[in-house]
Amino acid sequence: MFDIRHSVALLGISCFLSIAVTAHAADEVNIYTTRLPSALKPVLDAFTHRTGVKTNLMYLPRGLVERTQVEGQNSPADVILGLSLDRLQEADAVGITQPVADARVISKLAAKGRDPSSNWLALSTRAVVIGARADAVTSKSMAYDELADPKWKGKICILSGQHDDNIGLFASMLARLGPDKAKSWLAGLVSNQAMRPDGVRYASMADLVAGHCDLALGNSQQAGLFLKGNADTAKSAASIKVLMPSRDAGGPYVDVSGMALARNAPNKDNALKLMTFLASKEGRGLVGEALQEMPIGQASGGPKVKGVIAFKAKPDAAMVARYRKAAADLADQVGFDDSLTDE
Repeated sequence: MFDIRHSVALLGISCFLSIAVTAHAADEVNIYTTRLPSALKPVLDAFTHRTGVKTNLMYLPRGLVERTQVEGQNSPADVILGLSLDRLQEADAVGITQPVADARVISKLAAKGRDPSSNWLALSTRAVVIGARADAVTSKSMAYDELADPKWKGKICILSGQHDDNIGLFASMLARLGPDKAKSWLAGLVSNQAMRPDGVRYASMADLVAGHCDLALGNSQQAGLFLKGNADTAKSAASIKVLMPSRDAGGPYVDVSGMALARNAPNKDNALKLMTFLASKEGRGLVGEALQEMPIGQASGGPKVKGVIAFKAKPDAAMVARYRKAAADLADQVGFDDSLTDE
């Protein structure tokens, strides 16, 4: 989890991946996103090709909600893209979004794919999965609970304990196991870490292929993009497999990626054009394929990478929102991110 006390530092280190954002431009739209820019590029290129509207992308892997709060009425953000479901709800709660009343947008998504007041709209889902080295792990499935088994001591790679996907998983374990058992499970997971957790996206899957660990905890999007990769990663990725925890074993934990119209959007018309495109069947299909996630409300256009298992589960934002702070606190208590020395 990332709280507002870190937002000031982020204001100085965040960077644009396109030209500097201007407050208002007739043919542009400004996007604040947590999504990997290289993965979003084909989706945004398709939008620009169809509409002539240029996209300015601000990549904020952490602190997006807090930054937009700090900027207030001066924020150049038009569209907020890529937040997890409970973070979308947080964005709504702190007042940095506005309702989308445009029928071109909301008519394309079923009611279950959006907030009742249309302050956020879901586009795709992803699951927390377990990557495994095929030559070291014979199991075809694995419960999250098993990750704390001492037999995996020094053999698990994982992202930061404060990564949104991990906090979501920890919150779900807290809800299922209760505080004492959840803390014990987290402590076991810490004991089994192969190296200091890395906040860099895809690091756990890359470390798995490199032989630094036998198991890697990540999400289906990370696994899909890594397996999709290029000729080099595709060759090395053949040595790993993706394990999807079964529902009767407490998994898989599923989250949503979505979008929202920024409260002070200076280019609102263009923002609605982008949101209309992303909400369309074509747009959701492009998002699903580019990001290796399952599009909301459709069976096609999602992951097409061999080794990524399809999944169906209902995200529970209310549960994550309820337990998020306690889960983050538990991760700190067991020293999730500082238990190992740098190597």
